[in-house]
Amino acid sequence: LGAEAQQAQSNDQNQGTVMNTLTNQRQSIGGVSTNEQLTNLVQFQNAFQASAKIISTIDNMLSSVIALAPTN
Repeated sequence: LGAEAQQAQSNDQNQGTVMNTLTNQRQSIGGVSTNEQLTNLVQFQNAFQASAKIISTIDNMLSSVIALAPTN
């Protein structure tokens, strides 16, 4: 009886280990990495800000060109 109880406990531990391993593998495949998402968000934000600065600069340059154009 003692040997069977020890075997059952060993089986339970093995199944727990297998379950933890499979859970970790499932999360690594299907999970969303918050660090990766935050990095992407910062990159997109920086790209948006750079684009906004370029558009603002072009707008200022066009305004200057229009202001310098002779009026008839």
